[in-house]
Amino acid sequence: MPDATPKPLPPTDINKIEFETSDYLKQQLSSTLRKLQEQKADICGFGRIYFQHHPDEEQQLKEQWGQMFQHAKIDVQVKAVIVSKGMLI
Repeated sequence: MPDATPKPLPPTDINKIEFETSDYLKQQLSSTLRKLQEQKADICGFGRIYFQHHPDEEQQLKEQWGQMFQHAKIDVQVKAVIVSKGMLI
């Protein structure tokens, strides 16, 4: 009968899992944002945040925001960190 006791993961395995998770999430988030851009659907509220920092531009850009959002450059950065290995077993 195989030993069912969990074995500790070496740091290299943890680093690999963190990298793969980060890469997967980056791909998924980027894909989702591209689909939202195609629909001019800023459901994440990027425009709201922009206008909070640039209130003087809100009136002139508000009606154009969908078009601006549609052409915005996507740069998603993800860094997954495993803080507990309990769920990896």
